[in-house]
Amino acid sequence: MKTSFKKSWQSAAIALVALALVAGSAYYGYAASVGDEVPEMRTAVVVPGDIRSTVPAEGRISVETRELFFPVQGVVAEFGVKPGDTVAAGQVLATLSGAKADVQVAQAQAALAAAQAKLDSVQAGPASTDVAVKQASVDGAKASLASAQEAYDLLYAESLESTVSASELQARKAAVTNASSALAIAEANLAAARTGATSADIAAARAGVAQARASVDAALLGNGDLALVAPTAGTVIEVNIQPGASVSGSGGAAIVVADLGSMFVEAELDENDYAAVSEGMPVEVLVDALDGASLEGTVTTLSQVGKVDANGIVSYALTAELDPAGTRAAAGMSVRLDIITEGVTDVLVIPNEAVRMADGKQVVDVLDDAGSVRTVPVTLGMTDGSTVEVIDGLGSGQRVVLPGAGE
Repeated sequence: MKTSFKKSWQSAAIALVALALVAGSAYYGYAASVGDEVPEMRTAVVVPGDIRSTVPAEGRISVETRELFFPVQGVVAEFGVKPGDTVAAGQVLATLSGAKADVQVAQAQAALAAAQAKLDSVQAGPASTDVAVKQASVDGAKASLASAQEAYDLLYAESLESTVSASELQARKAAVTNASSALAIAEANLAAARTGATSADIAAARAGVAQARASVDAALLGNGDLALVAPTAGTVIEVNIQPGASVSGSGGAAIVVADLGSMFVEAELDENDYAAVSEGMPVEVLVDALDGASLEGTVTTLSQVGKVDANGIVSYALTAELDPAGTRAAAGMSVRLDIITEGVTDVLVIPNEAVRMADGKQVVDVLDDAGSVRTVPVTLGMTDGSTVEVIDGLGSGQRVVLPGAGE
């Protein structure tokens, strides 16, 4: 029973289709015979075109900014930039008063000069004048010792024959001892002057020079902190200082510089589209504020950590580099993104609505130059939802029939 019903249904359907075709032909023939206007068929021409599959997203245009701070406290001496000015890498944008730092640099440089002079003297070895001076000191010490010894000897001899104060005799003996020590020191100095500095003396002098040089470098580095220098080329977008104002290393940015020639888009990608998008994909960016101007870009980063909003919707941060050349695109503008996940170019395309199924195959109705319609099987490729790629079955310039009558 079930099979016969199906066959009966199919027979009925075929009969209805045949009846419709006969009725349609009769109508068009009748309309033509009585002069009624026959509705024109809607058609489309097979043409070369591009098809792409895209994922939507929304975001804003951003630029890379650099916040510049003075790392030390001070008073702003001068600055010569304002918002909108273009600056070069290494350009001095502002300075602090540096009297104290200049003094520290001078003191460190003087200490370095003294240390270097000492090292030069030690490495040069003994000078003839220095040896002569040391020899004179030895000669004088010897004479002083002889005089002290003679005075002691006379007083001692006198003490043997008469009463002599013990304290006076002790004082004469102490004078001899002191003169003897002075002679020993003078002779040691003379010997050092004749032999020159030891390796230890030279090493110590070199260490003194190195330490002094480090002090100079530190002072110069501190003096460098007094200048605010542009790290890269860009445009000044914010100035938060004035001449005479005090600044501190822990305060806010003194000047903000942006690279307006290198823009990018920060957008949010719906979690349902995450799997279809990857870094490196091309992007078409539509700027509503510029009458829908279209810019080209490339996906550069796609976060692997989603964010959940108050409504429980999950999205992923996406960044795309942007080429703003020839446009008035500006940071902060809202944009709509079409991320191109796949696509084909210069292929034959027809409207999706031209395709129908017949006997399990995809077919289209082709209208020839004589006005006849014939059904042609086609092999289709990629579609964007409204247009489909024709791989086989049709040629460029042919007309396919669309459903419905024309106006």
